[in-house]
Amino acid sequence: MKISKGLAVVSVKEAKDAVQLTLDDGSERQVDHVLLGTGYDVDLSRYPFLTSELLSQVRQIGGYPDLGGGFESSVPGLHFVGAAAARKYGPLLYFVAGTEFTSNELASYISRNRS
Repeated sequence: MKISKGLAVVSVKEAKDAVQLTLDDGSERQVDHVLLGTGYDVDLSRYPFLTSELLSQVRQIGGYPDLGGGFESSVPGLHFVGAAAARKYGPLLYFVAGTEFTSNELASYISRNRS
């Protein structure tokens, strides 16, 4: 079994009792099963509710906000949770299962840092 990571499928063709794949590195594979992990890339610049002025103040790493404690961005009082927080806090934040940790951490941070 050959596993290819970080490649995109360019084309798929039916081939007798198999599937013929062409990958973006030019290679081809004839396989009987295909599993694709599509992933999700966060890009804050594509969030329509964030103004360009605000975005220019948010320190970013590859489109993700660079977060500190309590999910706070470089803009004091602006917190990001969910997929936007996954780069800093881990992949659990992509899923509903991560909401218990997220809500406790965020509420605790805000409570400790009230002005």
